[in-house]
Amino acid sequence: MPDNRGVFDWKQRMGVHWAYHQNVTNRVVHFICIPFILLGIIKLISLLPEIADYEVTYLIILLMAPIFLLPELLSGICLIVLLAILSIIAAMLPAGLIGGIIGLSSLIIPFIIQTQVGHKCFEIEGRDDTERNIKEFLQTKNPIPLLLIFYYHMVELLLLLGYRPKLKEEILFHMNNQTTRFQTIKTKPKSGTHNE
Repeated sequence: MPDNRGVFDWKQRMGVHWAYHQNVTNRVVHFICIPFILLGIIKLISLLPEIADYEVTYLIILLMAPIFLLPELLSGICLIVLLAILSIIAAMLPAGLIGGIIGLSSLIIPFIIQTQVGHKCFEIEGRDDTERNIKEFLQTKNPIPLLLIFYYHMVELLLLLGYRPKLKEEILFHMNNQTTRFQTIKTKPKSGTHNE
């Protein structure tokens, strides 16, 4: 199969992401937690003094739209609709200190559940790509790969419903490549050095 990575290398990146999310229970945990994390982020953004207006929040979503629409149109539309709905919900929540507490809780608690329960309890050897993703961002200062992490789970939902089987094959191709790398690293002598 040709190494078709897609715009922003998103197919290759999603395949690697899937390699860290192979357990069904962990995937369910992510499907539940991610909307709460996004809600928390939106709520906290809306409370920033420079913004303090949900119309600006909608503008931010609009500005980010190409990042989600260019890789895969339907998945991008679905994520943008979800973000718009979450923005409406966030606007209904209290403002001020209480709103900040709700926003932080909605962001931090589900994130801890994902990493400490979803990954550590259910993935092989507790595999988790969080540190890998943060390290890449700190090195490149490119926010797009981080933003696409939420996008991958929307794509996955559509693929589970039978959408674009060929696209699923392409992403699985990259996932299998990363899984092979895991196995190669595991079988290397302990005295050897490697970069995952």
